[in-house]
Amino acid sequence: MGPLKWLEDRIATDAGLSAYLRKHVATEADILENYRRIADLCHPSYVEYLIRLICEDEDRHHRIFEDWQRTLQPSDQDDGIEPLVPDLRWGVDPRFVVAVTAHFLDVERRDLRELRRLSLKLRRYRGLTIWPLLVRLIRHDTKKHIAILKFIRSEARRAQNERISPSTRAGDFPS
Repeated sequence: MGPLKWLEDRIATDAGLSAYLRKHVATEADILENYRRIADLCHPSYVEYLIRLICEDEDRHHRIFEDWQRTLQPSDQDDGIEPLVPDLRWGVDPRFVVAVTAHFLDVERRDLRELRRLSLKLRRYRGLTIWPLLVRLIRHDTKKHIAILKFIRSEARRAQNERISPSTRAGDFPS
């Protein structure tokens, strides 16, 4: 596939994706407002607390989709402003990234083991408090952190193997 065909396909895909993201953000805004109403009605209680945790996640999802959608909007000029959702461009030496992700993966895996032990200790509180659920949610987040770090490490290793310089934009025009 030549650069022009790749660009034409990218523009068509971006337009469809942008429309989907715009629709999703509008729909989610209504859902988020309903969550907030329920939380307000349940004040003060564990239900309010947990619903507000959901709202925090939904707010973050909403921001990600809005950023992504804005990133896909065509720009009339090259104003030098970086996209809100960046591509796989390297701003630092991939060898450094591989090293630091190894450290953070160790930290997250250690946290995961500690949370597992804490979860076992909190079994006796099931039915009495939301503590076991909170630990389960934090374990889920920790697993998500591990997945993100593995992705970063994988891309850094790929960049190392392809000897991509820090300013190279990966995948601009695949052949």
